[in-house]
Amino acid sequence: MNKKILYLVGIFFVLAATGMNVFARTNISPFDGFYAGINAGAAFTTGKISNTSSANFINLFDDNNQLASPQSVNVASTQGGGSIFAGYGQMLGCSSFYLAGEIFGNTYQRESTLRDYAFHAEPNDDEDFESLTTRTKANLNNGEFGIDLRPGVLLLGNHTLLYGRVGVAFNKLHLNSDNDFSFTFLGSDPSITTDSFLSESQTKNVSALRLGLGLESYICKNLALTVDYIYTSYGKINAHNTGDVTTVIDEEDGDGPAVAQNETFVVPNGLVNQSSANLNTQTVTLGIKYYFG
Repeated sequence: MNKKILYLVGIFFVLAATGMNVFARTNISPFDGFYAGINAGAAFTTGKISNTSSANFINLFDDNNQLASPQSVNVASTQGGGSIFAGYGQMLGCSSFYLAGEIFGNTYQRESTLRDYAFHAEPNDDEDFESLTTRTKANLNNGEFGIDLRPGVLLLGNHTLLYGRVGVAFNKLHLNSDNDFSFTFLGSDPSITTDSFLSESQTKNVSALRLGLGLESYICKNLALTVDYIYTSYGKINAHNTGDVTTVIDEEDGDGPAVAQNETFVVPNGLVNQSSANLNTQTVTLGIKYYFG
């Protein structure tokens, strides 16, 4: 995959540096040529996280009990960060229209977490108590890179540029779900508690769509200031797993006085988890860039 990306970047800049010269030029803009810069800002990450966990178990009183914890929520977080970028741009012929190609690398902490969600059952005939606790987290690698096209138009003479942005960012999307089913048997002294754990993690390579809008102002020789809004959609990731459930049963002898025999009972694959996450980021940045030549 890395070789394909490098080839794509190389072809992209060859086309940017040579292909746009087919337009007849009679004017020179300060935004023409190669440039590099840095920016910093805030990333507002939102995600829709869904998690469905269930525990099937057996106790003294009922067979095939089930405790379920379905949930689907929208979560959000905001983090700061920044990026470095380089590109090539040129006015198209004698018009006020502009086109640039840009590569970038940025670093932001982007994550969304559905934190501890506990579902507690009422005591069953005052003999047992169950709870199912889940925690689902979706996050991206802090660092990512990608390629953008920036079509634009000159405003207010030759020193202000309004541009759009469309591109792709390469990153990895992670999903982790932890589940804990706790069963407490109250019919003994002291009470007996068993815990059944289930954890599932998935990682997915993503090619995220980037769309944005920006404004650039040439402030002095070779220097320009930028402000950008960028929306990035990272898509969806899913995870599924099963695990065993351990409970306590109270067996009594049928003849004579009742004799409690507290034993554990295992239900194979009784703990089931299905989770998914869909993340996107809205970033606002301020930057400065240097034009070579």
